[in-house]
Amino acid sequence: MRAFVGNFDFESQLAGESRQPSESVRSALADLAMVWIAVAEEGDVVAVPAEIEPAFTERMVQAGLPRVHLLSEGLGAMGEALGATGGLPTSAHASSARTGGTGGLATSAHASSAREVVCCPWGWTPAVRRRAAEHGWTFHAPTDAAVRRANSRRFSFAIEQETATAPPGACAVHSIEDLAGALRTLPADVDRWLLKAEFGASARERFLGRGREPTADCVGWLRRRLNRDRVAFFEPWLEIVTEAGIQFTIPNESGAEPVLEGVTPLLTDSGGRYIGSRFHASADPPWPPLSKGGNGCAWEHAVAMGVEVCRRLRELGYFGPVGIDAARYRDGEGNLRLRPVQDVNARWTMGRLGLGLRRLLAARECGSWLHVRPRLGDARLEDWLQSQTQALPHGCRLICTSPQSIAGRPPNIVTMALIAPTEKQLLECERDLSIFFAHDQLAFAKHDRRDGQQEAGGGQ
Repeated sequence: MRAFVGNFDFESQLAGESRQPSESVRSALADLAMVWIAVAEEGDVVAVPAEIEPAFTERMVQAGLPRVHLLSEGLGAMGEALGATGGLPTSAHASSARTGGTGGLATSAHASSAREVVCCPWGWTPAVRRRAAEHGWTFHAPTDAAVRRANSRRFSFAIEQETATAPPGACAVHSIEDLAGALRTLPADVDRWLLKAEFGASARERFLGRGREPTADCVGWLRRRLNRDRVAFFEPWLEIVTEAGIQFTIPNESGAEPVLEGVTPLLTDSGGRYIGSRFHASADPPWPPLSKGGNGCAWEHAVAMGVEVCRRLRELGYFGPVGIDAARYRDGEGNLRLRPVQDVNARWTMGRLGLGLRRLLAARECGSWLHVRPRLGDARLEDWLQSQTQALPHGCRLICTSPQSIAGRPPNIVTMALIAPTEKQLLECERDLSIFFAHDQLAFAKHDRRDGQQEAGGGQ
């Protein structure tokens, strides 16, 4: 039995953020807590930081997903419930645990004798490791040093430099003067650019700038990151054509090769924030057939590079899930280019979780797992979902994988699986649904500025 821990602020923890999460962050963490339903198996446990509507787990069972047990009040309550017995919560811990299906408190009828509990966090941090050890959960984790190195932008930057796959002008920045020099060398047709911090994901911990002179906000942002990390990373803003997550598992076995779990095309908004992943019934890398794209821009090349990256990660001592973001973009002359190692995420990713939803697909079906903020207006989420489902073409369906109530409120971030018989129908349904999504609104707090304005977005 696995105990899933959703520390989705993982990169902030790696960066050493000591401040208490803001209300918006706590809300987002609660909204995302049940994403584990995508990969959970029957009887697994999911820690939830807030009360989940009792009907949720039964609704997931009816949709074809497993029945899981929910433990409220976050990791602390989870430790109290599981630590003593190594099994499911007993009546002695009923105040902090709820079981799926009944909507009632767990009772001794749900107790399990001496079942091994394997701790499964979004990403490994010292805090998760300590708590797992305190409560006797089984865990096999890489060292803290290996996790930090694997997730650092220094690592992915070094890979790009060694393989000559970085965008022209990309460089490490160790001072304000370095930034000024990078801006002077930008091509004349490039107006926008990015600064990225040592740790960050899905448009978090970055500064989007414009022009040849850094603003006061930019200088302040950079100084804070240099004081903390001693480095930041500069690159031109790219005209992205398409992106994909290359999903691997690195076995904890000497000499074992990385396992390709799948390729998940990414859906992002105009600001680069994650809003979903596509998945396919086949385990083979899905659409598009990029071998027709020319210039060597097939995902197969990104997969091959990903295997080499995973081997390097294993040499560092890291093992476990890895998601490598790859991108195809157009350069200043309009040529199609491949960036095979845009980001390295040595942790679970939403794309990796989305692969678990393949079990909902019939042969030749395909789907998108959307993470969006629906424009509800005065409608209830339940009614909004019903109206959207009724408007879908024949053979298409929409399965909400979020609770409809979290701590007595509707979720701000809603996850849903959109499934269609063909890729063409899937893309058409995505387009039709997108007008009901508020992609420009705050979805996940981050230290990210766009032309001096604070932003927030989801996470891949």
